[in-house]
Amino acid sequence: MPVTNKKQIERMVKLCGATLPKKFLHILNKYEDNPEALRDAGVAYAMVRKLGQIGENKTYIVFFFSAFSCVVTLPYLLLAYEPMTWKQLLILVMAGLSAAGGQFGITSAYCYAPAKDISVYDYTQILFAAGLGFLLFAQIPDWMSLAGYLIIITMGVLMFLYQRRDGEKEKSA
Repeated sequence: MPVTNKKQIERMVKLCGATLPKKFLHILNKYEDNPEALRDAGVAYAMVRKLGQIGENKTYIVFFFSAFSCVVTLPYLLLAYEPMTWKQLLILVMAGLSAAGGQFGITSAYCYAPAKDISVYDYTQILFAAGLGFLLFAQIPDWMSLAGYLIIITMGVLMFLYQRRDGEKEKSA
């Protein structure tokens, strides 16, 4: 049964004292006012996992996921079309190639591991953005940003160790 109501999930989690993975909470917050979109997002993640488990070619999964995204956004592009400069086009192509690489990576991850094991690494995108900002735009992070990076790295390592320990307990039981 797909999740379609954020308040209901929050009530159940509060009653049983559980915690939810960050990625799941992000999806809940993003689609909380749109039950159909919330259901669709859940089905999409579940299908990527299932397709990977039955041995479907990851290239096909990424192709159809990307094609669907393009078809859905095409009407908005056509309604608000603005010509791009060569520089903007180059940046768009590079962003697309980077997104494709990331999509192949995340699809592979979901094919081989459950979402709870992958979500630990979700916040590394903040670290990469900071690194690219420094390298490409000479952005110097302030002390609060550095503290945030330290927290992200620390929590990632702690979650990894916690889940590894949890996995070892399950195997021995």
